[in-house]
Amino acid sequence: MNAMEFPAPKVTPAARNAMAPLIDWLLTDGRDRSSIPALLDELGPRLIGNRIPLLKVLIVVEQLHPEIYAETHIWDRSHGSTVIQRPHGVMSSELYRQSPLPRIFAGAEMVLFDLTVEGTDLHYALGASLKREGATQAIALPLP
Repeated sequence: MNAMEFPAPKVTPAARNAMAPLIDWLLTDGRDRSSIPALLDELGPRLIGNRIPLLKVLIVVEQLHPEIYAETHIWDRSHGSTVIQRPHGVMSSELYRQSPLPRIFAGAEMVLFDLTVEGTDLHYALGASLKREGATQAIALPLP
């Protein structure tokens, strides 16, 4: 498989300066958004405006709920935000096992997928889906 684990990259001063307005927005106006979908609906276009060729963002948030284990917040450049509630037991499902989440929860700082390499093993269902949508790379990161 061409998914590789890496330590989180160091941010260069030039990259930090280029992203300073976006970081300022996240720390001020952005933090006041009432929900993750509202935040993503503004953050996605801002990232694209900063020349980040973003296709999709997924954020998985565990819940303290008797029936719901987690909510998956999805922002898509074409469709905006949606939320999918995952029931308890999802971690034993094929959906979970065929995702980078087990590697992230096991301690990987970053899992990077190069979807352009011929013969890439796309056993991650999301990777195959992203490749069909035109993505060239995918990255999974923990949000501590």
